[in-house]
Amino acid sequence: MAAEVATDDVWIQQEDLQQVATSNNNLTNPGKVFSRKPLKKPPLLEFEDLRYTVPLGLNRGSKQILKNVSGSFLPGSLVAIMGPSGAGKSSLLDILTGYKVTGVKGSILSDRQPRVLAAFRRISCYIQQDDRLQPLLTIQESMTLAANLKLSTEVSPKEKQRTIMEILETLGLENHLHTRASMLSGGQRKRLSIALELINNPLIMFLDEPTTGLDSSSCTQCMQLLRSLAQQGRTIVCTIHQPSASLFALFSHVYVLAEGRCIYQGANEKLVPFLDNIGLPCPPYNNPADYVIELACGDSESASNLEVVNKMVLGTENGRNITWFKNPDPLMVSISRSNLFATKSSDDDDVPTGFCNRLLAFCGAGKKIDHAVQETSQWNQIKVLLTRGYIKTKRDGTLTYMRLFVNIIVGVMLGCLFWSSGNQGSRVMENYKLLFSILIHLMMTTMMLTILTFPMEMSILLKEHFNRWYSLKSYFIATMIVELPIVTLGCIFFTVIIYVMSAQPMEWYRFLMFLLISLLVTYVAQSIGLLIGALFSVTNGTFIGPVISVPLMMFAGFGVTLRDIPKYMVPGTYLSYLRYGLEGMVLTIYGGGRETLDCNARYCHYRYPNKLLMEVAMDESEMYIDIIGLVLNVILLRVIAFFCLRWKIKSER
Repeated sequence: MAAEVATDDVWIQQEDLQQVATSNNNLTNPGKVFSRKPLKKPPLLEFEDLRYTVPLGLNRGSKQILKNVSGSFLPGSLVAIMGPSGAGKSSLLDILTGYKVTGVKGSILSDRQPRVLAAFRRISCYIQQDDRLQPLLTIQESMTLAANLKLSTEVSPKEKQRTIMEILETLGLENHLHTRASMLSGGQRKRLSIALELINNPLIMFLDEPTTGLDSSSCTQCMQLLRSLAQQGRTIVCTIHQPSASLFALFSHVYVLAEGRCIYQGANEKLVPFLDNIGLPCPPYNNPADYVIELACGDSESASNLEVVNKMVLGTENGRNITWFKNPDPLMVSISRSNLFATKSSDDDDVPTGFCNRLLAFCGAGKKIDHAVQETSQWNQIKVLLTRGYIKTKRDGTLTYMRLFVNIIVGVMLGCLFWSSGNQGSRVMENYKLLFSILIHLMMTTMMLTILTFPMEMSILLKEHFNRWYSLKSYFIATMIVELPIVTLGCIFFTVIIYVMSAQPMEWYRFLMFLLISLLVTYVAQSIGLLIGALFSVTNGTFIGPVISVPLMMFAGFGVTLRDIPKYMVPGTYLSYLRYGLEGMVLTIYGGGRETLDCNARYCHYRYPNKLLMEVAMDESEMYIDIIGLVLNVILLRVIAFFCLRWKIKSER
């Protein structure tokens, strides 16, 4: 064993430095050695009798994905979790990262102690299979924003930029600083995903299928990069379906699953001796990775699938056998793991802080765990997310400029159709219909656009929130603030155009009240869109949105006046924000002692505005009640949307 060249806080050995320099010769940027080495040794990650069960649906029971599997991942190793489709690779990775916590039973240990997820998440990251990147941001912008979120505010901007450039140079992305993520190739997107998580220098990195969608050259570059990171002292755990012989040789540790059970665990070079030992020799010139997958799938003609899998599970003791490790000495500790804890991998919200600290003290840790998951303050998170939102809004032609353009066009069309209807006594009912049309436009355009766009951010939110970029509260506040200017500006354009062209009363008081009600209706519609978008997918949301809108319109008092609605349906009118919007607009235009309207016909039944108010049962309505009703709708719906979003994120786990 080579002598250590640093203190206990820096885990670097001379032989590791030589290996890193050798492996970096094969990277995209040859000769560049990543200097940001881990500040301490990563923990030994172990799990025992891990079981994972998922429900199959109503009255269909459940299915066990993982069946009492055990295993150990040594610090500083590049681990491949292999197996055929449906073997449980991604499920095991989700559980080890803490991404999945429901339906999990068994023990997960970190350095022989029960893992506390809040502390474990501070030293680990999870890069999922699909590259969840912001498509409108460049590499430089993505890295800068990630650095501002993942590094302490005490780190100077100059130091952050130096760190960013070193990471990008190591990963071969320095020549694409100003390229948007949507324009990157598959390999570049994968490397950018890794670069974003390397900013805070995690000790453990989990990757789900990092080679999916990449050509052979990109696969090799990606895996060589991961190997160099592991050789610096990090633990890298990734799932891979069926690696080639060259990729298989890069791994230092292999964990193979079949039907939710472990059929091999150990060094890659010891897989062939293991197969010989259990009587399933690998044929000459065969790729051991291909052969073990064939055995797991039952493609081999040596025996039936069930017998082969049972034989391999018995040989590896479902992951408990450490004979085939390259260096099993760190695991040869006289500690009985079976009697430690049969805990589930739970989130820090589910386990009281005091209990966790007492638990660690009982196990000999004696150190208090910092449960502040995010690295920076909530104010800094909101500020950074607002900056990102501003960049996205400025570059998104569909959601920004098209939204303004549509409001202007629809306003002009309605203005032409109801030209000068606001001051003519013979066209009062036409103007009444115009007011309802305005409400429908403000409701549908705002609500449906939010329903379509908000779920698209869900996958990015899940990744960044889980990897401790920001809190859910910061994200929700920033999202509302970013959307506010565009929604407000579009509503103002539409309202001014329609108000002037339809010749509504030119009094500042009436115009400002009309604009206020229009804005409040728009904000309520956006809140409903956030609520539906947080709970449903795009497909289901586009169905739920219009379905909810129908009863809201029915209880607004337009087709059937509030006076004529059956008594048992009257409570529904108090839940319809369109009722408050329509009442507010009608009272603004025709209430408040408005003078007699012009009459160019022989007879104008509604020349006196009070007649309309009496006919639509709004003569006793109060403006302030409508304003309060709309404001309460905005507040309550947004609070409900936040809690629904939090529930949706937890349900994903």
